Amino acid sequence: FRPGRVVDLVFLTRPLLLCASCTFFFAGAAEGIASPARALSPAALLAMAPSFAVFVLVTASSFVVNQVFDVESDRLNVKNFLLPSGRVGRTEAVALSAGLAAGALLLALGLGAPAAVAAAAGLALGFAYSVPPLRLKGRPVADMLANGVGFGLLAFVLGRLSFPAYDGRVLLKAIPYVPAMCSIFLNTTIPDRAGDAAAGDRTSSVVFGSRSVARAAAAMLAVSAALGLLTGAAPCAMGAAAALPAFVAVAVEPSPRVSVVASQFAGRAFFVVMSVAVPPLAALGVSAYALSKVYYADRFGLDYPRLEGASARVCRTPRPEGTCRCRPLQSGS
Repeated sequence: FRPGRVVDLVFLTRPLLLCASCTFFFAGAAEGIASPARALSPAALLAMAPSFAVFVLVTASSFVVNQVFDVESDRLNVKNFLLPSGRVGRTEAVALSAGLAAGALLLALGLGAPAAVAAAAGLALGFAYSVPPLRLKGRPVADMLANGVGFGLLAFVLGRLSFPAYDGRVLLKAIPYVPAMCSIFLNTTIPDRAGDAAAGDRTSSVVFGSRSVARAAAAMLAVSAALGLLTGAAPCAMGAAAALPAFVAVAVEPSPRVSVVASQFAGRAFFVVMSVAVPPLAALGVSAYALSKVYYADRFGLDYPRLEGASARVCRTPRPEGTCRCRPLQSGS
């Protein structure tokens, strides 16, 4: 038993991205909460805990299995360092993903049929996104829709299932979050375009080009804002409207750097809006950020999340030659 190995496996689930992915879960939960003050009550926290745990387990399992099948593209794109560096092996990662998936299904079954269906759908979608031969990541448009449905619709539904009086008509308020997530995802494919192409993944950005993808992302975000207003999904309308100028900037200049800034800004805009509606989200975000900073500085010498591309492999604090903790990125097994 090595504590360092356990910590590596925990961070293989990408805690900071996990926290960001919870934003639309809390959007669904907010529909069942009368006010931000009530979101801090023990009763509300207890009500959210089981479905939140299901969502986290489903998402973590999907993140891990994605890295198992993305070792080469992650190496080329200089990201998700644990598997490409060889610090964690593929066998360990597969076992972790399977354990997380099993835990999610067992817990969801105890919450009733709707939660079990949502959890199973999320796991199936995560598996289909990453694993050949289906591998939706390598299929243009399908890659976008998988992310929109998984992190938009299913996340919202699981959040709303935290509270009683669930009504199928509530799905109307989930609809605006789908194009919002599709938009954010499309922008994230721009910086990875060269690495994905070299690895043989025909993502939307690889097939259609950065400029077309950036324009589609801006259009979808505008649609998300409009649908938010029409359906009464105020948090979605506010987050999309706040991020729209940044996405228009990417449409004008679809460079990797501009797209990264725009995607981060959009994620933070939605995160801030939902943190006001459901304050516990802010606490999760601060905790995940702080722990990730410490972990990546110690393990890889990175100023996470400011990786600055390949140059981020250098240590933050200079050390005598041969003593740097940074390890060259190489294919793991």
